[in-house]
Amino acid sequence: MLKFLPALALVSCSIFLQLGVDAAHAIPKKVDRWIEIRSEAFTFYSNAGERQTEKIAKDLELLRKILSDLSPLPTNFPKPTLVFVFRSDSYFKPYKFLYKGEPANISGFFSASEHVNHIAIDASSTDLATEIIYHEFIHYYLHSNFPELPVWFNEGLAELYSSFDTDSKYANVGKAIVRHIDWLKNQPMIPLAELLKVDRSSATYNEGTRQGSFYAQSWALVHYLMVGSQERRPNTARFLELLAHNVPPDEAVRTAFEAGYETLERELRAYVRKMLFTYFRYELKELTINVSAARRLEAHRL
Repeated sequence: MLKFLPALALVSCSIFLQLGVDAAHAIPKKVDRWIEIRSEAFTFYSNAGERQTEKIAKDLELLRKILSDLSPLPTNFPKPTLVFVFRSDSYFKPYKFLYKGEPANISGFFSASEHVNHIAIDASSTDLATEIIYHEFIHYYLHSNFPELPVWFNEGLAELYSSFDTDSKYANVGKAIVRHIDWLKNQPMIPLAELLKVDRSSATYNEGTRQGSFYAQSWALVHYLMVGSQERRPNTARFLELLAHNVPPDEAVRTAFEAGYETLERELRAYVRKMLFTYFRYELKELTINVSAARRLEAHRL
């Protein structure tokens, strides 16, 4: 039987059990070259090479740090997160969720369990994979810190941060998402009083065209409140504080924003019509993160 490192074996087995993968075929071959990189909140196992893995590691740590810095309340990331970075789809395929008996057509996934989070990324499709990972990581962050958020804010914020990226000088938060802009141009908007009452059992959250409208409009509303309107940012912080103190969402909206649904809807429609979506930039030199040097790992036979 093959064993893939003492520390990694238990994690790998838990993933196999969750995904229904045949562990005997999924465990990496002896000749595979894997590295381990550690940061403050993540452990990365990768066969995609040191440079690319380090970039993914730094970006995830930067996102976590920005979330902590922006939050109006102390933030909590209670579970360790293990990240598996695969060189290509062929390496990733044995670990994918199954759909109708076949590996799903995905570039990455985020899987939460009671004691640990797992992230898997196909490094050959990093942009698409990280969009998924960032979206799901925001859900984990929100669940750990603001468990009673309404669905529109939960999904809107996850979409806002899904476009997170970095370049040589900056980390960028809130870049425009083209598919949402196209949707908002061509589809009628959901009345805000209806949008803010959507829950996970609602048809608006689960069905076809209405689901597309819900995600696009939730993203636009959160973008307006947190990025597009300097006046509404402190209201949004107050909204989160009220929710954290178990104030019902309806009351939290009216108290924090000092406005009814009609006022907020007029503001949102005006914001969407302009189609001018700015975003935040953070200078990397002001964001200190620690990522360990890569350590070579070996798969070996018991």
